[in-house]
Amino acid sequence: MPQGVDVLLLGALVGYSAYGGFGNTALTNWYRDKGYCMGQKVGYIPAMIGGKVIHVSPVGKVAMPTELNISRWKGWWKLLNIDQWGVFISGL
Repeated sequence: MPQGVDVLLLGALVGYSAYGGFGNTALTNWYRDKGYCMGQKVGYIPAMIGGKVIHVSPVGKVAMPTELNISRWKGWWKLLNIDQWGVFISGL
């Protein structure tokens, strides 16, 4: 390890990075399990042991290309580009 590296700061970086991935996975699974967004279309796994059986689609679903859906997609895509370019490229 190079001289002058703060071990606690390095540990915090590793911990927060790991939590970012885990937190996103947990939230997206929770949304799917609640049936929000496309989760109502693809199904969910209700429990590992016992419980009811629900069909889980082996492929994704795509929203119908209506004017409203296309408008929402373009709005989401704009926000995604702002996030990716602004936060990750310029470091805002």
